Amino acid sequence: MRSILASVLAVVLALQSALPLASAADESSVPEWYQKFVVTAYYSPKPDQTLYLRGSYEADIRLNGNGTNGASGKEVFAGMIAAPKTYAFGTRIELSGIGIGIVEDRGGAIVVAGERGYDADRIDIWMGEGEEGLIRALTFGKRTVYGRVLSESSAVSTIDLTSFPSDRKAVIASLSRQSSKIPDAWNASTNTNTESIAVASEPAPQPDDTVDEKEEFVSDAVANEPALSLAVGRASDPEHIREVQEIFVRLGLYSGAVDGVYSNEFYQAIVDFQISRGIIASESDYGAGYYGPKTREAVGAEYEALLEREWEATEAARQATEAERIAAAELEKHLIESKARVDRYIEKLWSPAYGESSKRVRELQKVLSKLGYFEHKDTAYFGDITRDALVRYQLDRGVIASADDPEAGTINEATRQEFAIDLIILVSDEE
Repeated sequence: MRSILASVLAVVLALQSALPLASAADESSVPEWYQKFVVTAYYSPKPDQTLYLRGSYEADIRLNGNGTNGASGKEVFAGMIAAPKTYAFGTRIELSGIGIGIVEDRGGAIVVAGERGYDADRIDIWMGEGEEGLIRALTFGKRTVYGRVLSESSAVSTIDLTSFPSDRKAVIASLSRQSSKIPDAWNASTNTNTESIAVASEPAPQPDDTVDEKEEFVSDAVANEPALSLAVGRASDPEHIREVQEIFVRLGLYSGAVDGVYSNEFYQAIVDFQISRGIIASESDYGAGYYGPKTREAVGAEYEALLEREWEATEAARQATEAERIAAAELEKHLIESKARVDRYIEKLWSPAYGESSKRVRELQKVLSKLGYFEHKDTAYFGDITRDALVRYQLDRGVIASADDPEAGTINEATRQEFAIDLIILVSDEE
């Protein structure tokens, strides 16, 4: 059952009407200098969770690195916000009823108003780590919040994670009420370095449509990547330099600071890339170290290949999780059916008396024979041989301490339970 819950958790965000926390602000009461935001929430996965958005820790983390740092390089913290690239890192945003957060993360689905159908800039608030962070993010859902960008660069974050409810029961209850409508998987948006919880809007396509979905995923990500439309040199705008540094880091081409400074280290990273891709022959060639059309095209091709690998890895993980879910469900069904049969069988045994001849004695001898304790022909007679076999079984299972125990040679409740366990395993192995 756990794998089933894990594979459908993303749908909670489509059930916001069932959770009381996602009410929109009353525009009539908002100061005119405030702007409108669409606010969602995200979290950092941990390996010891019992529930995951995509079914497993590996699937949750695969797209986004280790979940410990935002795109700016800052370690995750209460009050960290993922915002579109029009908001510089370090920007302070005051959100009505929530507090002050600081922009230190990005995300391909974190877009400005007018993109992807949003009528306001979309931002994400980090809700913590592990299962607590996941449930808190799911409970938060998607909200319309009014706020403002603060000019004071010294303003500290005032967002308190403990002020956000973490209502696991409400989340699971919503899932239970909607279980018949939950598809196999739901789309989720992701941040650059940490897992973002997005509103699930459409079910995952059938296998015949997966190629189209991959193409759409790649094309959307490429279209939303500013570095693929820039030309950058030493005298370029620092924010443009930062954009190119970010994509070089993402592609593993640069390990220096993402600070908007066209340093010698960053220059050398561009030159090395240009030489390795045949754009220039040596550092002395014209255009060496300049991020222009040819270099940008080559970076774009590398970026598309990276996105395709990430999508394929995530899709493979989703399919593996689904296969595990189906196998677990089949096993659970099989065990339930086996237990029902075994329970009915053991109920017929009751506790034959010494010296008794009956059908239930014969059944007891058959049980002990299957378990390797009765090596004779079943006679339907409860004598010394049958009693000794039963006592040996009870001793091996720890039901009695010695052959002199008052319960020795009788089918008490503890013996029944041991019979049930062994016979379920036996039946499963035989089938």
